[in-house]
Amino acid sequence: MVTESNDYLAGLSDPSAEPANSSKVVSKAQAPSHRTKVPAPSHRRRTDSAPIFSDSLEHDDDVFGFGDEEVNTMEAPNATGQTAIVESPQRSKRLVWLGAFFAIILAVGFFAKLWIDKQLDPSGDPRTTAIDIQIPQGSSSGEIGDILEQNEIIPSSRAFGYYTKYKNLNNFQAGDYVLNENMSVYEAIAVLDAGPADPESPNFSVNEGLWVSEALLEIEKDVPGVTVADLEAVLASDSITPKYRPEGITSWEGLLFPAKYDFAEGTTAREVISLMNNKFNDVATEVGLDDPEKLRGYTPYEIIIIASLIEAEAALDADRPKVASVIYNRLEGRDNGQTGRLLQVDAALFYGLGTRDINEMVKNLESDNPYNLRNREGLPPTPIAFPGKASLEAALNPAETDFLFYVLKDKQGNHLFTADVGEFNRQKNKSINEGVFKN
Repeated sequence: MVTESNDYLAGLSDPSAEPANSSKVVSKAQAPSHRTKVPAPSHRRRTDSAPIFSDSLEHDDDVFGFGDEEVNTMEAPNATGQTAIVESPQRSKRLVWLGAFFAIILAVGFFAKLWIDKQLDPSGDPRTTAIDIQIPQGSSSGEIGDILEQNEIIPSSRAFGYYTKYKNLNNFQAGDYVLNENMSVYEAIAVLDAGPADPESPNFSVNEGLWVSEALLEIEKDVPGVTVADLEAVLASDSITPKYRPEGITSWEGLLFPAKYDFAEGTTAREVISLMNNKFNDVATEVGLDDPEKLRGYTPYEIIIIASLIEAEAALDADRPKVASVIYNRLEGRDNGQTGRLLQVDAALFYGLGTRDINEMVKNLESDNPYNLRNREGLPPTPIAFPGKASLEAALNPAETDFLFYVLKDKQGNHLFTADVGEFNRQKNKSINEGVFKN
């Protein structure tokens, strides 16, 4: 309990208060409460000579609706023996409501930001599906956004428009672009900023495994003004000489590299053959065809023949070194007499007959064709197809195995490899029964 001066209390009590010269003990529970119009309390103690709030603070209270209305306060003695003004519960409620209001504003802002972020950058990675679009001349950012949204490249054209306007991005070039589904606005803008793709140069393609005769037909289709006759004339001339072809061989089989080639308008037949010949020489040098240590005692031309057999037999790159190992194991007599050093690669007979008709090939299995490797030991006289880089590498780097046989085991191109002729025959019959190939 604390005591207060009666002189001080007299100025605040009613006329029935006790005389000024008496003293009164005041407990916290008995502290008088008055409803009076006063400014909201500051951290300073109230005095008779100085106002509690400045004019600027009173103005701030008006903004929140507290300036001119009555505020419930309570006078209570403090630890120093002087009466302090205590804030009423009513004002505390108002502060709670004010805090709740600001919390709602923050929550709304937070979820709004999440929504905007999703429109600018959708979940997941861009899909691999390529989308070709064309931006017309004079398109606005909004129109470009519509094109992107309609093609499912971005989720929201509106978000695209707001973002480009905010960043002042409005100089996108008209033209053709390649984008992907489910891109972020930022990724799409990066592609558009880079400008339209250059028009694709005219080109022709020659696939791995084709014969020269088949390749010339493909080139004639794709290169204006160049005919099969023009190309054959170049091959028959001495104007271009294959680097790896031995003396006495006239065939170009396997010596032109299969790839996609760009060409300029007006390209001639000689320029086409020169492109393919030079490319073959570059790739052959790259894989080590000029390195005697990699040749295993064979000539570069023999390695090219082996690579062409691998190309014709293996559909999958993983199988190529194993096919190579079977060929070398048979050629070099590591077969314990099971194969008689016969390669028995029927793809060579197709080439020797000049047909890909399996029925025609089967009818000639006993023929004396130089490409019939069922009854002729060793390699065929020339390559039987255009080998790609993977087949050249496999011919130079065969797997180290004891395999002597392989047979196709599914329609995806996988082979069974084995040293056991019984296992080979069982898989062969199984593959025939499952329709993997015909006997």
